[in-house]
Amino acid sequence: MNDRMDEWLAHLPGEPPAPDLVARIVTALHNRRRTQARWRQIGFMAAVGLAVGGALVVLSWAEATSFLASNLAGPDGSGLSQIIEAFLASPLESVSGWVQSAISLQSALAEGIAIAFSLGMVLLAVAAFGGLARLLQPSPPANGYSHPMGR
Repeated sequence: MNDRMDEWLAHLPGEPPAPDLVARIVTALHNRRRTQARWRQIGFMAAVGLAVGGALVVLSWAEATSFLASNLAGPDGSGLSQIIEAFLASPLESVSGWVQSAISLQSALAEGIAIAFSLGMVLLAVAAFGGLARLLQPSPPANGYSHPMGR
């Protein structure tokens, strides 16, 4: 029975290609190249951000560590119990004092740590997100073709 089916299939006329097939292929190739170029730019910018940010952090590392060591010492056991007692006695004033302390620490950070260190940390964070996005990009299909389903 398969022989007869093969004969019938051989006599069927072939279907012509879709009229816009060439245009769709060219558009798909253009889109793929544009997407690859965009991902290369993201990777390049992440690498530049990593290099510049790392250099800025290394250059200002000594100043940052000395400032952080002197200003961010945690409270000892008795100081912590005093903080808790003050919070339980008057929560609103304690929270207000904490906010004022945070604001003064922020201004001390801005004055104590060089702008280079802060900018370097920001660039390192941006580079990390760019590198993560680059790593999580969708991989191209194994056969090299991509086409939307259902069209």
